[in-house]
Formats: sequence, C-alpha cells, structure tokens
Amino acid sequence: MKKSLFKISILAALCLIAHGNDVNHVKNMTMSRDLFRNEIKPLFNEHCLKCHGGDKTKSSFDLNTREGLILGGDQGVAVIPGNPKQSPLIDYLRHTEEPFMPPKESKLSESSISLIEKWIALGAAYDSPLVNNLDQKKGPMKVTDDDRSYWAYAPIKLEFNNKNKIDDFIKTNALASPRILGRRLHFDLIGLPPEPDHLDKFVDGFSEKIYESMIEDLISSPKFGERWARHWLDVARFGESHGFEQDYDRKFAFHYRDFVIRSFNSDMPYDEFTRWQIAGDELAPEDPMAMMATGFLGAGVYPTQITISEAERIRYDAMDDMLGTIGSAMLATTIACARCHDHKYDPIPTKDYYQMLSAFTTTVRSDIDIDLSSMNPNSDSKLREKIYLSKTHLKTYEKSELKKSFKEWYKTQGKSKKGENVTSPWVILTAEEIKSEGGARFTRKEDGSYLVSGNNSNFDTYTFTSRNPVNRISAINLEALKDDSLVKGGPGRASNGNIALTDFKVSVNGQTIKLINPRATFEQKNLPIAAAIDSDPKSAWALDPQFGKNHSAIFDVSKNSNSKNGDLLEFKIHFNNNNKHNIGRLRISISDKEPTTLSINNKDSGPHKIIEDIKKIIVSDNGEIKESSIEKLLSLFKKIDPKWIELSSQLQELESTQKKEITKVMVCSDGTKVKPMRHHTSSGSIPDFYKKTYFLNRGDVRQKGEVASLGFLQVLTRGEEPKSKGRTAIADWITDVDNGAGHLLARVIVNRIWQYYFGEGIVTTPNDFGFQGQKPQNPELLDWLALQLIDNGWSLKHVHRLILESKAYRSIREPRRLEAEAIRDNALAISGLLDGTMYGPGTLNENMTRRSIYFFIKRSKLVPIMQLFDWPDSLTSMGKRSVTTTPSQALSFINDPSIRNMAKAFAKRIKDSKDPVKLSYRIAYGREPTNIEQTNGINFLKQQTESYSGNKERALIDYCGAIMSANEFIYIE
Repeated sequence: MKKSLFKISILAALCLIAHGNDVNHVKNMTMSRDLFRNEIKPLFNEHCLKCHGGDKTKSSFDLNTREGLILGGDQGVAVIPGNPKQSPLIDYLRHTEEPFMPPKESKLSESSISLIEKWIALGAAYDSPLVNNLDQKKGPMKVTDDDRSYWAYAPIKLEFNNKNKIDDFIKTNALASPRILGRRLHFDLIGLPPEPDHLDKFVDGFSEKIYESMIEDLISSPKFGERWARHWLDVARFGESHGFEQDYDRKFAFHYRDFVIRSFNSDMPYDEFTRWQIAGDELAPEDPMAMMATGFLGAGVYPTQITISEAERIRYDAMDDMLGTIGSAMLATTIACARCHDHKYDPIPTKDYYQMLSAFTTTVRSDIDIDLSSMNPNSDSKLREKIYLSKTHLKTYEKSELKKSFKEWYKTQGKSKKGENVTSPWVILTAEEIKSEGGARFTRKEDGSYLVSGNNSNFDTYTFTSRNPVNRISAINLEALKDDSLVKGGPGRASNGNIALTDFKVSVNGQTIKLINPRATFEQKNLPIAAAIDSDPKSAWALDPQFGKNHSAIFDVSKNSNSKNGDLLEFKIHFNNNNKHNIGRLRISISDKEPTTLSINNKDSGPHKIIEDIKKIIVSDNGEIKESSIEKLLSLFKKIDPKWIELSSQLQELESTQKKEITKVMVCSDGTKVKPMRHHTSSGSIPDFYKKTYFLNRGDVRQKGEVASLGFLQVLTRGEEPKSKGRTAIADWITDVDNGAGHLLARVIVNRIWQYYFGEGIVTTPNDFGFQGQKPQNPELLDWLALQLIDNGWSLKHVHRLILESKAYRSIREPRRLEAEAIRDNALAISGLLDGTMYGPGTLNENMTRRSIYFFIKRSKLVPIMQLFDWPDSLTSMGKRSVTTTPSQALSFINDPSIRNMAKAFAKRIKDSKDPVKLSYRIAYGREPTNIEQTNGINFLKQQTESYSGNKERALIDYCGAIMSANEFIYIE
C-alpha cells in the first residue's frame, strides 16, 4: 500500500512538472512567434530570403518555413530551437565561423543578432511562412536583374574620375632598390636570373628609361612565353597522359603547350587566344596554331578502359570537363556545379548548363596530320618573315578594312536585283588523247568522265591532253568517280576499291605549272591530297574506307602560271604507291573563277552563289546589315573581295614555296570529321560520342529529358545571342563584351596577371568570381585593367607593361618564393647547364637540362623534385598553387643527383676565379657578399678542403650546393 502511495505521489509530481513545462513552452512559443512577426521576419526578408527560400535556395538552406530552418542545409543543422549557443547560425551571423552571413556584406548589427538569439532561445517559432506560395512547387531557377547586377556579372565600369594609371587607384610603399627590381623583373618575366654584369650595368645607370628598356628586353624575349605559358597550363589542367589506372600517354599533346608559349610571345590578342582554344578547328582550320589550340579542350583526364554500361556517363563526364574548365579558367565561374541541379550558390540554372554542354556533343580528341613548316625556326628565316608579314597584312585588312569594303560593295552592287545567267564555274575537259603506261583502256561517258578498263598494272601513269577552253586557268578539279563495274563501286581499281594517287602534274605548252592549296572531299588517314603535289614520289592520296562514293580534289593554279585559250594542256596522273591502286573512273575540269569562291563540296559554287547567300542573310534580317550577322557576311564577302583575294593569294603563293613538315598533333574536333582517338574498352561497339545531348535529371544518364539545344549563361547574356553554331557560338559569346561574357573574361585574366606579379589577385579566389568567391579588394582597379585590355586590342603585354611600370609593382614587398619550374631553371642557369632549346616533345628524364616546362607531364609519374615544390597534379584547373615548406625540400637540394650535378657545374664555372665566394654570390643572388658572408664562405671552403684531404674541387662543389640550398636562392627579393 505504501509503495502504491509512493508511486502515485511521484506521478502527480511529474504531472505538475510537465504541466509547468507545457505552460512555459506555450508561453515561450507565443513570445517567439510575436518576436518573429515584429522583428525577425523583417530581418530575414531584408537580409536572408533572397538567397534562402525566395527565388533561390542556396546551400539547400530554406528559411521560408520553420521546418526548413530546423532541417538545415548543406552545412548541416543551423538552428537548435531553445539553444542559441549551440546554433551555428549565430556564429555565421557574427562572422566568427564560415560561411559568413550575409555573404560578402557587413555583418548584422549586434542588436539584430541578439534579437535572433532571443528568438531561437524562445523556440524559433514562425507565425507564417516568409512567402505565401508554399503550396506551389518551386520551378526552375530564375535569373534576375539583381543577379546580373552582381559585381562579376555587371558591365565594366567606364568612368574612373580621371584616374588613368594604376597608382591612382592604390597607395604604394617606398620603392625597392634597382638591384632588387632587376632580379624581380627577370624572375617575374622570364623565370631566370640576370647575368651579374648585366645587372650591375642596370643598377649603375638606373633611370626610368633604363628600367623601361629592361622591361621591353625581357617581355620581347622568347623566354617570356616559356615563363608565362606555365601559369596558363596550371589553369588549363594540362597533362600529357589520360590519367586513371592505365594512364596511357598522349604523345602529341605537347603541341598545345607550344601553342601557349608561341601565343604569349607573339602577344596574340587574348580574345583570339580564347576563341581558338574553344573552337580553333572551326574558326581557322587552315591555321596550325588554331588547331593546336584546341588541345585545351582535351587536356583533362579520361578513363581508357570503359564498359558499355558506363560509356554514356563517361562521355558526359568528358564534356563536363571541357565545359567546366572553360568556366573555371576563362570565366572564374563554377559552371559544372549546375550539372545535377541548379547551382547552389550562383545564378546558373541546370538548363543553362546543358544548353552550353550541347556545343560539345561531337567534340573528341584526335591525332591528325598538320603541316607545321610555317612554325619551324630552322626553316628559311627570310621566307618565314615574308609569310608572317603577309599573314599580318591579311589579318589587318580583315580587321580594319574588310567591313568598310563590304558596305561599299553592297551600296553599289549588292542591292542589285538584276539576275545573271548562272552557269557552272567548271568546264569539263574532253581529251584529245588519253593513254596509260600500263596498257589500260579509256571509254568516255556522257558526263565527260572516262571509265578505265583492261590491264590494271601494279603501277601506272595516265596522260591526259586537251585544249584550254578558258582565258585563264585559276583552278583544276580532278574527280575520282564511283562506277558499278568497279570493286565495291570504286572509285579505284584495287581489290578493295581504293586508289593511291602519288603525283598530279600539269603543263601548259610543255611548261609545268605550279599547283597550290590542294583540298579534297575526303582523305584517308595519313594519306592526304597534299601528297599529290609534294616532292615525295611514294606519298599518296587515298580514300579508305569511303568506297562506292564520288570524290573530288581541287588544286589552285599559281598566279605566276600563265595560260590562255587554246593552249595545249597535259595532265600526268601517277600511281606509284600501292599495287593496282589506279583510278577506275576520272574526270578533269578547269575553272577561271577565283579559287576562293569554289567549294569542294558544291560543284555549283562560284561568285554568284556567294552573292546569293549574302542577299539571303540580309533579307532574313529585314533588309538590314545587322552587327549580329556581320561576321558571317564578311566570311562570305571576302571570297569575292578583290583586295582580300590579292592578299590571300600572296600568302598562298609564299606558303606553297615552303617545304611541308607533316606532323602529328593532338587536337579536339568534330568526331564526324576526324578519326576519334580510340581507347581501350571492353567492347568495340562503344561509341566515341553520342549524336545528341540531353537534359539529365540529377545528372543521371538513365533519367533523360528533352534534347538540349544550344544556349548560354543567362546571367552573362544581355543582348542578341550569337547566330553561329556549336563551339564557335560559345567562342563568340564568351568574347562578346556587349552582349555576352567578354567583360567577365577580361576581368578574370587581368586578375590572374596581377596575382602572378603580386602573389595575390585583386580577387583572391582566381577560379571563382561567384558568390562563394571573394569580392575584389579594389573593384575600380580591376575594371580599369579589364577596360585597358579590351580597349587595347586584348593585348596582354599592354597589361603587363601597365603593371610593371607602376610604383605599386616597384614598391618594397615581402619575399615571395619561386615556383618549382623557376627554382629548377634558376639552378640550371647559374650552373651554366641550361639548354635553351624551345618546343617539341618533353621527357620524364630528371637529368634533362632544358627548361622545366618541357618535362613530360605523366599524371601517374610526376617529377619528384617538381612535386616537392608544389607542382600541380594537372587533374583540374588550378588558379593558385600552394606554397609549402617541408624538410624534404632542403634535403632534396642537398642530396638529389640532378641538383648535385648542377652544383658541380656551378663549381666548375667559378673555380678559376680569384674570389669564388664573391663570384658565387653575384651569380646566385645578384649581389656581393657581406663581410660576414665573405668570411664564412672562405672558412667553409677551408674546412671542407681539409676534410677532403686537400681536394679543393669537392669542397667547392659542397659550397656551391650550400649556396643553392639557401632561402635567398629560391625567393624573390
């Protein structure tokens, strides 16, 4: 009975406590709800709702409802009702823990934070949602004008209150000494130390003029490109192997590295540098540099052993790598974060991601043959100079005069509605005589072609003679045609229907005429049409596997070759490459139209067709010449513009005299036009690419939506979108300052240049200008530099000069450690071992004495000495390298065999000096030793010599190793 009474008493007490707690809870929640209505809700609406529950829900943290508040987001739980001290939100608001809230703004007042604390302590009650459309499911992200006004996405500021140089924007410290400036300039611009005598001359005669002269000498040095290319290769995640377990080599990827070096040395306009990396194969397929530039897209990792079940996902991964790297490297925007869902932080809807991704649908890596003779430094220097000047004149005309010429032409001729009798630009020749050295027979068919029959000798030569029916021959068309009588329909007589045309020679009245600019409808891999007019009797044009189809080759006739109506023409067609690979049906035509107007894919092409196409574009634009169409109009018009034809012909004539150097180059191009690089897979049926790109739900290839059509980031698009297609459209948009992303492109690159000079960018997150990145420390200066870049033809060297000539650059500053390449190159330079050979394949040999940029970058076998000093792993774009300090760095400099060899060479360089200590300081540090350093050096040499039983050479090697192991050797300043 007593036990029962005790239990009843306990239960009654607990009920009273619970009732008291319930009363307190209700009271607290009522107070919390009132506080929310009157104070907290207005605070959240003003400072928080925009990113967390309104149009966007960043970091998956939705403040719209109490349920969303308590659930938290990507950072975890943010609020614990009743316990503000354990609620991370309070730390975020006080800016004592990241992510700071509100981001990129001053923190809330302490009184406001205290109110939020009190509200959480009372239970964090809501009286209603922050917005009242709870029952409506949120649709896709909407990009707003407010988003477009964010500093990175907003247009560049144009007025700067009469500020016209860098020092007008920032305060500077006292200037560094001339000696320090001399070394700083050398390491910053070319990554190598100054020669002691050269530095002394600079210091002794220091003046503004001498300072600027040194800048020009260094910025004009070929070594400048080697130094600054390495910075960009970090950003481009450049590697020369596929990565993953097998990590197969990409033997011809180094051409992209060479492209970057050449581009920086020649001061290629940055907009063109960008465009070519995205779509060089589409924009300028005839330019080796443009083709090499596309290696940017394929520089990332790619798995080489793929099963059929994962093939499509990996293909999307590959396209994502291309688009994501463009975003990080060129726009400092994390576009790839919108692959599975709308971007958590930045205004990038998933829709925008997939529309941009569609531009890369058929883009694949391929090793193709390219003629690099125009880039060979060992070829005829005078000829190269002429070619360079000819290209410059042509580009200048295209940039400055072509548009004006077009508008003048359109006023006088383009508007004419008068039709003309349109005839084919080609005249088919009838042979006066046609014979075969191998005894074959020829039968003329109704279409003017000749079917070959009879003996099919191993090697043969056809001779075709005719009379010239036109006043001047400008081009020749040789066709190899299909026929049912041939194996597989031909057009060849080989057992598989192929041909192997080794030489095609033409003479007029017995005088050989020069053929240039060969092009064909199709070329078998490694067997191009150019082989038909080269000096190699065995190289050939072939067509495997395109059998049973008509093929055509056009050759332009050199302007210096004369021909007139009635002249005797003789065509020699040689087949000396492969047994019985003779053409089975051929036709020869000539034209007197400008070769630029003749299309290899359209027999009815010619000036009339170009004029017709121009008029169609203008009609579609309501009879106006619109800026959005001008590029396409000019690309057509130039082919009939006399001045452009003259300049283009001059260039072709010069290039035709240059000996061809056919070289394998890794490019990225349309997989329907090149042979994709094959990978080791478990099934030969795995496609290299898929024909369409789809919107994917959650990024899952098993959850396909609609087919994605081309589009761009809405937040960076303001006016008309480009009318071009594919990657060319992306290239046009990203460099368009007025309507596209050009303003952000400029901001990002000038920030990178600033960072490499000062150790930190104006924006300290160089790969992320979005909401998770940092705001610019000096937004006016950033915009001024970006505007300077754009207004000066996108010249990067102009921006370099602006920075280098400023007092900001010349000011005293904290020491800055060199990067891995500059450290090693410095050691090679002072040792006298540095091999200055530029370009070409790299190597994994650590004893290589070329500059470190020429190491082969094999992702699974990075060079150890380089890794010690924070060499990038080349897996993703790296905006800024880490700078670590470890004991192994010093130990490596003391014990590494290659560094030891450099110390030996350094010792050999100074051994005959009367004062090796003094000379070593001058070479290694650019200064003379202090008295204490001089004494210590002499004593060190003396002690080491004694320890080696009088061997001075070994002592001097140890001393040089010690000099190279000092901090001063690897730090600027």
